[in-house]
Amino acid sequence: MKKQLLLILLSVLMLSGCVGSKYSNKDTVFRMTQYTSVKTLDSSLANDESSFIALHTINDGLYGYDKYGNIQEELAKDYEVSADGLTYTFKIKKAKWSNGDYITADDFVYGWQRAFSSHSPNTYLFTSLGAHIKGADKLYKSQSVSQSDLNTLGIKAKNKDTLKVILTKPVDDLKSYLTLPAFYPLNRKFVEKAGNKYASSQEYILSNGAYLIDQWNNQKITFKKNQNYYDKKNIPTDRIEMFFNISSKQTAKMFEKHQIDYGAISGNITEKYSKKDTFINKENQTAWYLAPNFKSRYMSNKYLRASLSYALDRTAFTTNTTNILKGGYKALPGLVPTEIEADSTGKFIRNSARTEIITNLRKARQLMRQVIKAKEFPTVTIAYMDNSPESKVIAQKIASRLNIIGHIDFKIKKVNDFSNRNYDLYLVSKRAQYLSAIPFLSLLASQSKENFGSYHNIKYDYKLDEVSNQENQNNRFDLILELEKMALEDYALIPLIQGAKSYLQGTNISYLVEKNIGIPLILKYVLVK
Repeated sequence: MKKQLLLILLSVLMLSGCVGSKYSNKDTVFRMTQYTSVKTLDSSLANDESSFIALHTINDGLYGYDKYGNIQEELAKDYEVSADGLTYTFKIKKAKWSNGDYITADDFVYGWQRAFSSHSPNTYLFTSLGAHIKGADKLYKSQSVSQSDLNTLGIKAKNKDTLKVILTKPVDDLKSYLTLPAFYPLNRKFVEKAGNKYASSQEYILSNGAYLIDQWNNQKITFKKNQNYYDKKNIPTDRIEMFFNISSKQTAKMFEKHQIDYGAISGNITEKYSKKDTFINKENQTAWYLAPNFKSRYMSNKYLRASLSYALDRTAFTTNTTNILKGGYKALPGLVPTEIEADSTGKFIRNSARTEIITNLRKARQLMRQVIKAKEFPTVTIAYMDNSPESKVIAQKIASRLNIIGHIDFKIKKVNDFSNRNYDLYLVSKRAQYLSAIPFLSLLASQSKENFGSYHNIKYDYKLDEVSNQENQNNRFDLILELEKMALEDYALIPLIQGAKSYLQGTNISYLVEKNIGIPLILKYVLVK
């Protein structure tokens, strides 16, 4: 009898979570889904949304965001700027890494330099295309860099808690750049000791932020509150769980079962939830393009590129009757999305550009016949990355539409990345890390690490440099219009659509900040009521 009572008691305790659980039932937990997994937690190399979200959750930079999404000081205690606006001197807060080491100015020097020594795709952020850090342009264009080369970068440690940053021109929104992972500090001793294993697992990661990694595998990542964080009292949630590789359908099911508090959805599922108070839809500045590989036998021909542009029907993604994506997508008539880059009157590029993307299937067939001989029927490959639920759907729709032209068989191919260039066309989406036309226009820069189509136009490069260094707002605006027109007339990129995001969020969730640029989702101050 006593044995039976003991077994019953143990069963009750296990069901209540008191036995075999490492967490208290009193812990507040926020749970969410992501379509893709965290690709890397190396802040020098991270370039995808899931990694950005995770890195910002476990790390502070000089600046970050408050619970309303406004930029605030994080590791920067205060700063001074020179009269000419070219030199910033930051005082570093007294804060620690998760191994107990104090964060120093040299950690920032090492972190910024390592972005270049590791050949990060994010190094353009330091250049005249971004934050205008002194010495960054030369490093960006170099095939290899020595330590003496790295020492020319405009960042110096004056002492342990004083950091000096030197620019080539005044940058009004410098603080927004300093929120990004590429600008985070790194503990030199820890990173170099870890070597190639750095950031490969939680054992080889050092954090300084509001949360630490508790678990990380292929299915999810779990964060726990950093009990030694300098601002711990203002962090309301004990744990955050992010589930990976979850489809829209799975997200909706998990949300209905109260297994998650937040998750993005797309396609037909959005219609089911569109009238509910847990459904949110927001337009964003993500631009989708069909990009030619100029090394391809066929895509080097301008008439063929023009044929593709004329054939594509953007309304298939945007109108109510034929919308295959749902959720607020709209046609993109140029390289630069809406509400980016304005003149002195507040008028944006998209409200001023006179570009027009025309659908004309007859014209598309005429142009195609000028390129492809009657007896030819080549296969052309469209590459796409499965980094969003929309990617494959858009790629399929593009191939289906282009096959109506005839003369060419268009097929799609999923790739892990675009670096091998083993394709004729590729579907690319671009989400800006900072609010400017430059991230979109620089996709075609000859030196850009994102120019997978190998587009090369000396005049385009020269004018892009002019835009980057132009201080007069209206002159810069006019140059951007000229640059966009040049790219469109060359069909260097074929604009498709501008994105939107639909998601489900519990009504008991507060201070979860969605951002159109930079860090996509700020989890630091999320509150579960």
